[in-house]
Amino acid sequence: MAKNSNLLWHWTGTKSADLPSWITDEMFVGKISHPSIPVGKVTNAQGVTRCGKVTNGFMKALIRTSQIINGCDADGFGCNSQYGIAECTITGTWDDSSQTVGAGEVACVLYDYSTGKFRVSLGGMAYDVAKSSSAPLFLVLIGWLYINFTEFAQAVNNFAATKDVDEKRAWACYLADYVYIATSGQAPYFKIGDASSVGSLSATKMGSPIVKPDSVTGQFRKFPVTKAARNNRGKNSAKNGRAMPTDQFVGSYKFYDGDLDEAQEKMVPVIDDKFIVGQTLLSICKHIKGTTNRPRPIRNILLRGAPGAGKTEMYVGIAAGCHLPLYRFAANSTTEPYDLFGQFVPVDDNGSEAGKKIPIGQVLNALPSPEDISVDPVYAYQEITGLYKDDA
Repeated sequence: MAKNSNLLWHWTGTKSADLPSWITDEMFVGKISHPSIPVGKVTNAQGVTRCGKVTNGFMKALIRTSQIINGCDADGFGCNSQYGIAECTITGTWDDSSQTVGAGEVACVLYDYSTGKFRVSLGGMAYDVAKSSSAPLFLVLIGWLYINFTEFAQAVNNFAATKDVDEKRAWACYLADYVYIATSGQAPYFKIGDASSVGSLSATKMGSPIVKPDSVTGQFRKFPVTKAARNNRGKNSAKNGRAMPTDQFVGSYKFYDGDLDEAQEKMVPVIDDKFIVGQTLLSICKHIKGTTNRPRPIRNILLRGAPGAGKTEMYVGIAAGCHLPLYRFAANSTTEPYDLFGQFVPVDDNGSEAGKKIPIGQVLNALPSPEDISVDPVYAYQEITGLYKDDA
C-alpha cells in the first residue's frame, strides 16, 4: 500500500486548476453521495470506512476515458491477457464535454499485469512520474477494467452519458473507489510497483508482438495497433458495440449554419437508445463534419454490401448524427432519372410558378432522345431551344 500510494494515489484534498468547474473539492475528501448511485466504501487497516474520493490524476484519466468512448479525436486504450496499453495526450485542460482532446505531448503507456511494472514514453522521452501527472498510468488501468468488467464498464458509461453534475460527481467517486480497491490488493487485483519501477518505453517494445492488444477503444497514433484489434473493440465490454451513447450522438455532427425548414425537420430521423452507434458510423460523421472547411469536404457516402448488412440503418444514423433530412429512393435496373428528380414546374420570367406540375417523364418524351441528338444534333438543338444553329 505504501508503494502503491507513492505511485498513484496522491491525496491532495483540492483539485488542480486544469480540471473542469463541475469537479469540486468535496470530491477529494469523500463527502459526495447520491440517492440513486451506490456509494463506494473502502475499509483501511484500522477498520475505518469512507465514501469514495478522487485524485487529480484519476479524474484526468476518467475524463479522458469518457472522451475516448464518446468518440474523441485522439487517445485510446487496449489490452491482451498480459499487457495493457494506452495513449494519453497531456493537455493544458481536461474537458469531458469536448470531443477534441487538444494539443500536447502524447504519453504512451505499457503495463505488465504479471509484474506490476509500467513503461512510459512522453514525446519519445522518459516519463518523470515524480513531476508528471499520474493520469496516463490510471488510463491504462481504467481501460483494462472497462474492457473486461461489465459492472465497471456500465458505471463508466453512466458517468460519460449523464448531464446531471450531481450524478457525474457521484459516479466519479464510485469509480475511484473501484480502482482504489483493484490497486490495493482486492479483486480484480492489479500489482503496482513504486516510482522506481516505472521504466522507459522504446519504439521497439511498443511494436513487439507480445504487447499487441486483442481489443482496443479509441484512436492510436503511436502504438502499431492491428486491424484485428480495432475490429474487436468493445466486444468484451458492456457497450455491446457502442462507440458513443445515442443521446450524445444525435445532432452532434451538424456541419452547417442555420436551421432546417419545417418540412425538412420532419424528415430528420428520430433514434433512441435502441439504436447502437458503432465506430464506423461515428468515424463517417466525424469525417463529414471535420472536412467541412476544407476544399473538398466529404459529402457523398457510398455503402455497399449484401441485403440486410445494415446500409440503410447506417444512412439513418448519418442523418441523425448530422441533423439532416433523410430522403429515400428505391433504385434498380428500371429506374429512370426522372424517378429521382420528380416533376417539372413551369415558371414565368420572375421565377413564379406558372402552371400545373408536369411529370418530367412527360416533358422528356416530347424532346429528342439521346440517339436523336447523336444522329442529328442540329435538329435536336432546334427542337430543344427553338433556335437553328449550324454548328450545334
